[in-house]
Amino acid sequence: MQPYFFPYLGYFQRAVVVDKFMFFGDDNFKKGGWVNRNRILINGEAHYFTLSIIKASSNKMIKDLEIVAEPRNRNKIIKSIKSNYFKAPMFKEIMPLLEELISDPEKNLSLYIESAFRSLCEYLDINVSFLRSSEIKIDQTLECQDKVIDILKKLEVTEFINPIGGAALYSKDIFKENGMKLNFIKMKEITYGQFGNKFVPDLSIIDVLMFNPKEIVKDMLNSYEII
Repeated sequence: MQPYFFPYLGYFQRAVVVDKFMFFGDDNFKKGGWVNRNRILINGEAHYFTLSIIKASSNKMIKDLEIVAEPRNRNKIIKSIKSNYFKAPMFKEIMPLLEELISDPEKNLSLYIESAFRSLCEYLDINVSFLRSSEIKIDQTLECQDKVIDILKKLEVTEFINPIGGAALYSKDIFKENGMKLNFIKMKEITYGQFGNKFVPDLSIIDVLMFNPKEIVKDMLNSYEII
């Protein structure tokens, strides 16, 4: 998976179901994606919060990008979370952890996001081995599916689990021809209270943690189906 900034619950579910989770930073950055931004609840609606990047460009790989060093960049995100969730039931428990992760001085975008994700996985008792795409030699001349298969062969992987959104990109038959099993993970419908307003789905994990005790979140992480 590309490293995503405080991703939604479904991203974490993939870490629950696999043995090895790879951060794929050897991909071109896409503006308007989820690498450096996500959404939280503001006045009952979804609003983006964004991590500013130095000279963000689709010609650069994610692993080569750096975060704007100015502390105001991170402080703005912290202030927004505090002002919109201070009445949430789990605010006092989870805000110190979020503030620590967001304030991380790491400049490399990929490493910064990876560190936050690892810490949240530890908090949620998700036990998985983490890998980085930069640790292996990747054939950048290959197209999407062929590139994934090549990586998996180098890692001697026999089963690959992809988010359901990739069903149109990957073929189970082609994976089988290469000695691998391909499955997709789909998050079941999950709802919870959000200040008594109409539920807004697929927000950052920040929203989930603000409204739900840790044990409830862990139950949510197991609410998926493998297709």
